[in-house]
Amino acid sequence: MTEATEAERSTFGIVLAALFGAPITAFVIGSGLVAFFPAAQDTALALGANVIVPFWVLLACTLPLASTAKRAFQICGAITLPIAAALVVRAMS
Repeated sequence: MTEATEAERSTFGIVLAALFGAPITAFVIGSGLVAFFPAAQDTALALGANVIVPFWVLLACTLPLASTAKRAFQICGAITLPIAAALVVRAMS
């Protein structure tokens, strides 16, 4: 395998992280705000719905700066997994 092919694979993975990881992570952030923001439900819903797109854009612009595709997916996972776990625990109680 040549270096160009390895670089192309890494770039492809980073693009996948930006295309798929960014919106999923942004949605989980918005859902977490809706669930845990200490305000009235309609206020929390408005805040959670309005932060999804800015976080999506932020992640879509910053994830391609990651050194490898693995690192880009780790960033998404580091943000998504704790919030998703807290949402699951909250749903169970």
